[in-house]
Amino acid sequence: MKKTLIIALLAIHVHCAYSQTNIFSRPATFSKSLQSVLEDYPNNFHNIAGEAILEQGEAEQYISTVQLPGAEACIIGRYHSVIDTTASFQAIMFRTEEYEEAAKQYRAIYKQLKGSPIVMVDGSKLYFKSEFSEPDNSFDFIVSTFTFPSHDRRFMGFRIDLELVYIMNEWTVNINMGRKKDDTEE
Repeated sequence: MKKTLIIALLAIHVHCAYSQTNIFSRPATFSKSLQSVLEDYPNNFHNIAGEAILEQGEAEQYISTVQLPGAEACIIGRYHSVIDTTASFQAIMFRTEEYEEAAKQYRAIYKQLKGSPIVMVDGSKLYFKSEFSEPDNSFDFIVSTFTFPSHDRRFMGFRIDLELVYIMNEWTVNINMGRKKDDTEE
């Protein structure tokens, strides 16, 4: 009986230790992946663009070689326009038919993005500035926007949009990264 009890306690202890490791390491892994994407922004995400999955007219999509933990898919989109040659990074983070589950994930991912430090070359850490938009199931589209508070010209215009979108009976939580031009900008 003692041996069984000791083995059971040891198994519980190992399980708890493993669970805690995952809980505490996940944000760091997320932060590092996020930083890798941000670092390639000045290169129009060329260094993290993997295999082409769609080449159609003036647009291409590539599988990203950097995956955000928990994402279903991470994709680089690139456009061949004379006016706009920017690329974007999109991560599909969560999908469900249940609004409450999607809203919970939206809030959790918001906290994860907000708490992810970006380590600069000098070792200092910067955090994204953000405007939180509270989920509301009476709207089909909710966006919280994050900006990068660096004075480095390479990151001017960079932003992250965390989206909660309802399309075709499904709620989706997406992360979009790139540059968004103002509506008045050509």
